[in-house]
Amino acid sequence: MEWTIHPLGDSAVLIEFGQEIHGDILGRIQTAAHQIEQDPFPGWIECIPSYTTLAVYYDLAVLSLINRSGNTGIYETVCQLIEQRLLMALTQEKKQQTRVVDIPVCYGGEYGPDLQLVADRNGLTTDQVIQIHASGDYTVYAIGFAPGFPYMGGMSPQIAAPRKQTPRLTIPAGSVGIAGEQTGIYPLDTPGGWQLIGRAPVRLFDPKQAPPALLQSGNKVRFFPIPAEEYIRLGQQASNVRSQADEEGGRR
Repeated sequence: MEWTIHPLGDSAVLIEFGQEIHGDILGRIQTAAHQIEQDPFPGWIECIPSYTTLAVYYDLAVLSLINRSGNTGIYETVCQLIEQRLLMALTQEKKQQTRVVDIPVCYGGEYGPDLQLVADRNGLTTDQVIQIHASGDYTVYAIGFAPGFPYMGGMSPQIAAPRKQTPRLTIPAGSVGIAGEQTGIYPLDTPGGWQLIGRAPVRLFDPKQAPPALLQSGNKVRFFPIPAEEYIRLGQQASNVRSQADEEGGRR
């Protein structure tokens, strides 16, 4: 495991593990994050993994108190504390079990208004785009943009498509999109510029749950097609579960 550490403002550092998007690099990021989370240093707040980096946030006030009588600055102290944990992670590095999440998607029609555009751009039929997208084995590299939004790699370049030049003002929650060779799912109704090819009847972000995001960095995702009738049924089922949970929460 090799890394470099850079300052990220006055209360965070950025650990860089490489320059390319690769599963091995993601594995190192996951191992490092796990080690820091299991053995947090004083003032540690959270770790945020991305494609090739791990951001580590800390409480500047706590570190200032601890470092008051030290001979080094706060940044240098944080680097030392992180280096200790990275070296520990290196000695204990092992393959972690990967969580796989299967997600149903209703492709095309009102749920995937850009499916035909993606097909035409790549010289394919819409059925071929669906087959290629649903046969992929995707890795969640990062969560961001909106709460719970998964940036996923592993999509076939056969169905790649650029972002829209003019983003939509509102995209329904659950919409499955393509941007370049990435695919993702919008967790909330939000503006966005990805090409929409379908919609999933799942709730990707729920602040009442722990963790609130359904998907986490390092997860594997597989999509499978469902008809519109199944999408409606599953959507209603999810709404009923949420309504019941809200009612029960209100009675407590």
